[in-house]
Amino acid sequence: MPWHRLVISYVDPTARNAAGNALMDKFDAVYRKSRALRDAEVFHRICDETHVFYFSPKASDIAHDLLSEFSSEPCADKPELSGFQKKY
Repeated sequence: MPWHRLVISYVDPTARNAAGNALMDKFDAVYRKSRALRDAEVFHRICDETHVFYFSPKASDIAHDLLSEFSSEPCADKPELSGFQKKY
């Protein structure tokens, strides 16, 4: 499975932050259930008041349903992750 990019963009910052927190809470549950697989990485950055997340191929694999729920997009190549914070 390729890297996936997920963007959360709401005008209301409270809704935007709540959606970002919900995403990470749901990913945490999937991550723990998968026994915290090595190489399942998630990176996050706030860009122009938008949450941008990148999920590594392993993270994309274990969180496939979650990424569909949040309408992620596959990446053609590994993204440039400078300025992103590693969440997992």
